[in-house]
Amino acid sequence: MSEVKEVKKVEIDVEAIAKQLSLKYNCKINPIIFQETEESERIIGYIKEPTRMVKARTLDTAANGAITAALNLFEATLLKEESDPRFSSDKSEHDDIVLGGALVTMSTIQIRTNAFIKK
Repeated sequence: MSEVKEVKKVEIDVEAIAKQLSLKYNCKINPIIFQETEESERIIGYIKEPTRMVKARTLDTAANGAITAALNLFEATLLKEESDPRFSSDKSEHDDIVLGGALVTMSTIQIRTNAFIKK
């Protein structure tokens, strides 16, 4: 199988797994895929969509410490049993994976701003 087809197959498999997990956990599941190079292994994790209260708590704490807020959000939404164990590792050698996962998770919080401009 060509490398391009292999990458597309893995992406499809990850999406299919996320859909299955969405049914299992009854919420939206987003995959996280880290890969250093095309030849290196993929590190795959799954996070569930945070609840409104978790989002609000995260935004409240982000004013005092954005990374701490992101880590708390990541820990609250990571499906540990479904994800690569490095995503929940306490070893410092996996900090890049844990912190990367936290920042990706933080990007799941979307807010809208008021477009009305008073004249």
